[in-house]
Amino acid sequence: MVEKPKEVTEKIQTSQSVVSAPEVSYKAKKEEKSTAQPVMETPQNSRRRSSALSLNAALKKEDISEEKQTVSSEALPKNPFSEFDFQVYWKKYIEILEKQGEKMLASILNSTEPIIKETQVSLTYPNAMMMEEVRKNQFPILNYLREKLQNYEINFVLQYNEDEEKSFVYTPQEKFEKLLEINPLLGEFRKKFDLDI
Repeated sequence: MVEKPKEVTEKIQTSQSVVSAPEVSYKAKKEEKSTAQPVMETPQNSRRRSSALSLNAALKKEDISEEKQTVSSEALPKNPFSEFDFQVYWKKYIEILEKQGEKMLASILNSTEPIIKETQVSLTYPNAMMMEEVRKNQFPILNYLREKLQNYEINFVLQYNEDEEKSFVYTPQEKFEKLLEINPLLGEFRKKFDLDI
């Protein structure tokens, strides 16, 4: 008489759940062992993840980001503020930059007086390099001012004025000419004492 293999069910305890696994006796057919492949079951509730490079994924990301932008801009405060309040936080931000070692940006911000019209802050700089430096760093500045003044419509209008650039003197000759405009007697002193520039 040939004995039929008995199936024994053994419970295996894992950290997540109890799983029942059938255990077949040793005398089971070898063919079943070689052809049996483990089958992975996926939960029915799980969604198929799309590739980051697919068009559908890109469209979904655009839709989500647009929704976030419209909701966030409408929900943010738009409290009115005075020019005095703006100047206080403007100077505080410059002090923060100096403490952090950002002395160049602090001096650039300190070189001009902001002109405020409602939520537009006009900043005029004497050269394009200064304006570009502010443009590169405008988002942290704006975020600080918007948060402190509780008005998220504040924006910068950056421009540079070539006429202001000429008012800065760089070389000794330009410095002498500027002082000569203020006091014409300097030219006479220079000639009388035979001074170099």
